Amino acid sequence: MPERIPDDRPTEVRPRFKSTADPEPKARKRIAPKSKRVIDRQPERDACRAVVLERADHCCQYAPIWPWLACGSPFPDRPQVEVDEVRGGSYRAADQYDPEWCRATCQLHHDVKTRSKTRALVARIMEET
Repeated sequence: MPERIPDDRPTEVRPRFKSTADPEPKARKRIAPKSKRVIDRQPERDACRAVVLERADHCCQYAPIWPWLACGSPFPDRPQVEVDEVRGGSYRAADQYDPEWCRATCQLHHDVKTRSKTRALVARIMEET
């Protein structure tokens, strides 16, 4: 066996990959403060919410529409009954806090309505029945 010739290179072993054991903490994004427009319209929003909940007697209005999904509010950090805009997003009128275009929903029905994937699933289920 041939003899090894001494080398001038350092003998420390470097890791091949960067260690993920102690990653540097990422800077958290700050939550954007409410805009002045949102703050100014808060009383109008509260009034609309009060009218919609009173009209619905503080009950979910989607229960008769989707009877296969029982009402429920499993998340304690959210209100028991939420107010949902029937036509939201790009269809929003100049007066988005019009009680005629809002419904009271429980948390589960609100989540089903607002999630696009679930909305497609609900539409497919409703077509089958």
